[in-house]
Amino acid sequence: MKRITFPILALMLVPIAACSDDSEQPEGTGGVDTPPTVINVTAAESQAVEASNDAAYALFDELYRADDAYTVFSPLSLHMAMTMVANGATDETQDELLAVLAGEGATIDDLNSLSNKLYTTLPATDPKTTVKIANSMWHGSGLAFLPSFSKKMDEVMGASVKAYDVSNPAQAAAEVNGWISQNTSGHIDKLVSPDDIGDFMLANALYFKSVWAHKFNKSNTREESFVNSDFSTTKVPMMHHSAMEGFYAEAGSTQVAVVPFGNHAYYIVLALPERGKSAADAVHDMASICHVALPAFGNAEIDIKLPKLKAKMSSEEIIDAYKNMGVTRVFDATKAQVSDMCDIPVSVGKIMHECVVELDEDGAEAAAATLVGVFVTAPTPVFLKPKMVFDHPFAFMIVEASSRTILFMGAVNRM
Repeated sequence: MKRITFPILALMLVPIAACSDDSEQPEGTGGVDTPPTVINVTAAESQAVEASNDAAYALFDELYRADDAYTVFSPLSLHMAMTMVANGATDETQDELLAVLAGEGATIDDLNSLSNKLYTTLPATDPKTTVKIANSMWHGSGLAFLPSFSKKMDEVMGASVKAYDVSNPAQAAAEVNGWISQNTSGHIDKLVSPDDIGDFMLANALYFKSVWAHKFNKSNTREESFVNSDFSTTKVPMMHHSAMEGFYAEAGSTQVAVVPFGNHAYYIVLALPERGKSAADAVHDMASICHVALPAFGNAEIDIKLPKLKAKMSSEEIIDAYKNMGVTRVFDATKAQVSDMCDIPVSVGKIMHECVVELDEDGAEAAAATLVGVFVTAPTPVFLKPKMVFDHPFAFMIVEASSRTILFMGAVNRM
């Protein structure tokens, strides 16, 4: 296999010739009609991307459970929601958040610059890809966000301000869920229950849909065996492309394929560990080569078998994950410094996150939502040609090429 010496980001911006095997390239799906929009980032923004990606891998380690069928979440959705929290925080509380979201020594302006660039540019990088990013801020009756906070969040990430009636939590939950459903194309519609309604809520919704640059032929999909993490087997519809054009590398005992969507602005990184290794092992190997000093990958026509997938996960363990990453003050009613958000003492009491990722012969569709519950502080707060056959646990992430932003990340243990 021929090796090349420029980094993976440059690879992603070079169009790949249409697949020569017409039997595996349905009409109207090949080639790059419109070049991808390059997201140019400053040095400070690049550091923020690296910090955000570090946080993505750390969150994976915190959320991954070998006994769960799937681990899927959206680093970008969480990043957007926590960016709003960081803008409301001050002093040491903000410093802790910035260290995780944008890197040690970063300023709130550095974080906002990157978040604004992603919010405005990611949806416009590829006409064959739909990306929707929506943010909102909810408050109860008689409460209000500071005008300066609301104005800044509107300018940075288009966050709208909405009110709900805390005394009618069922109706409030229905309104929040309706907003989430609308902005995730109906994929997430019941994230919030009446018991979850807080004095304030910060919400992000993210939706992604794209086509493979070179589609799988549906006639090649067959029922085949997938060996689960507990060594049981499941029959699954396995897609097959004998010459998927992309990029290939090996890291440790893991094979890594980079397969482009649409006009190559977005791609999926697929990490297949050797048999007997876990999907978490694959993520760690993937991180070692898709991080900071990016490696040279080889052009490849990959003989790839990949199961059709619909993975979904809800998590309320995000607060514990952030605590283990060094963010503690904002969750502590006695230490939280959030005076730039509202004029009464508050702390973050809940973070709810849900994600769904689907892969089929045409492409990928994914959605995520994050809700941050902010509560008025009480004395005792409640914290509520390589060959890759993905027939055993594997990992993946969906990434924007030029900024290297991770939109979605996941692992498959059982089918």
